[in-house]
Amino acid sequence: MAHDSAEVGAVLRREPVRLAMAKMAVGLRCGVGAVGIVSALIGFTATRSPGVLAVVLVPVAAWTAWYARRVWTRGLSGWVIAVDVGLTCGVCVVQWWVLPPAAVPGGASWVNALAAMTVICAQLHGHPLVSIPAGLLVTVAYGIGSDLAGIPAYGIMDLITLVVQTVAAAATMVVAVRTGGDAATAFGQLQEEQRAAAIASAERAAALSQLRLLHNGPLTTLTMAIHTDSPRATPTLRRRAAADLGALSVLESGDGAGEELVRLDEQLAQVSIWYEPQLRVSARLAEVSLPQRVADAFLQAVREALENVLRHAGTGHAMLELGQDADRTFAVVSDQGRGFGVEQRIAAGFGLREAVIGTMTTVDGTATIASTLGKGTSVRLEWRRAQPVY
Repeated sequence: MAHDSAEVGAVLRREPVRLAMAKMAVGLRCGVGAVGIVSALIGFTATRSPGVLAVVLVPVAAWTAWYARRVWTRGLSGWVIAVDVGLTCGVCVVQWWVLPPAAVPGGASWVNALAAMTVICAQLHGHPLVSIPAGLLVTVAYGIGSDLAGIPAYGIMDLITLVVQTVAAAATMVVAVRTGGDAATAFGQLQEEQRAAAIASAERAAALSQLRLLHNGPLTTLTMAIHTDSPRATPTLRRRAAADLGALSVLESGDGAGEELVRLDEQLAQVSIWYEPQLRVSARLAEVSLPQRVADAFLQAVREALENVLRHAGTGHAMLELGQDADRTFAVVSDQGRGFGVEQRIAAGFGLREAVIGTMTTVDGTATIASTLGKGTSVRLEWRRAQPVY
């Protein structure tokens, strides 16, 4: 089975090169064929046997037209080369009767051009064991025709030229196929690496999303329960635990938030209540409706920011603002607490890096954190609506 797969892969790597070469063969072979037919018709009355020329031109013209259609759509095949070589060999043998007397000794005739292009196009098949014998067969037929015409001296030079063309074209095709195969292999490996990287990135994104949901939900609620010492907090914790249970159900089912609009201001108002009495939140919330997935991102990031104020800022007061303009929604959580070094905290902790910045990134939003030691912290969240395309 592995051997069969390797053979299939090798064929697939060579196929693009061969298809390209087949189209090149159509241009070369049919171009020369068409020019040859026109040249033969121009010198029709000057040939030694117009009748033989007429008999030759009919199959040459028909084959040229059929060759163009067949090879362009399906590529070169062994039997197509065999028919083409056979037809060209016949024309080469009777060249004394189908060419004007003055054209035979010079070697610059439409028969010579047809023979040369047949030899070259045969090599474009890409299989030297087939194409080289085909080219040599045309060479032999041309030599026979030259001998019948009584000009062996001129024919020898043409034979040498045809042999050189056969070998050179075959060598070029072998190199092209191998190079194309190597390029296709490298490209396939690159695609596989990119696919693996994309899968790994998607898996990491999914894992981070789950971690954010757990961090911003159940873990934060548990932390609040541990640190609270007020009976008033119990109903709030119950409501928050119920909300976290719903979020875990979504995580378990795999159903993501949809695009239906929800009131973010109402959800943030509930969040601000959750932290009382340990943290008093002064909220100024404009009426804002957003898609569910975007609202969830704001909600998670704000909860994490407020949790950080409660646990680390050394103050019992935070400000929460929500607003929007024509194309932008923003939320700001700020405090006047002890502050911290932003770069060090982001690098060291999961909360700011993933639960705030990472969460907003998942909806193409941004999170900007500013903090000064002794002067407090500000976390600004933004999301811009996509602009319509006209």
